[in-house]
Amino acid sequence: MLALRIMGVLMLVLSFASTSGIFLIEFGKAPTGNVFTMWMLFLFTFLAGMALLLIGASRHAVAKALRAIVGALLVVALLAAGSIFLNMMGMITIVGTMSLWILFVACTLVAVAALVFAEDLKKPRHMLAFDDEEI
Repeated sequence: MLALRIMGVLMLVLSFASTSGIFLIEFGKAPTGNVFTMWMLFLFTFLAGMALLLIGASRHAVAKALRAIVGALLVVALLAAGSIFLNMMGMITIVGTMSLWILFVACTLVAVAALVFAEDLKKPRHMLAFDDEEI
């Protein structure tokens, strides 16, 4: 199980490293590179890393890992939004902003969903997400 978690962490690191490739391509600084390849690398290593990291983990460990991942996703989203803003203000030059917009929206939405799920894991196991209402 430890080996799976280590592989999950390494895949998540590779996933977030691929976002730097997306940034470099959008800034025109990558000597070679295909933005589609970086997107696929980000997507699949993120999903596989999450699955490997969280398989068989306790509720507390899952909540803790999700909060750490939320922090990393929000940092990426903030960097993308900041890059778009600085480009629009003429302070930096970006080749294209489409990938940055997608990165901003996707990371923000996934981070919010993961945060809601992590907070829901704090509730006792017998309580459901919508248990407050009478049916």
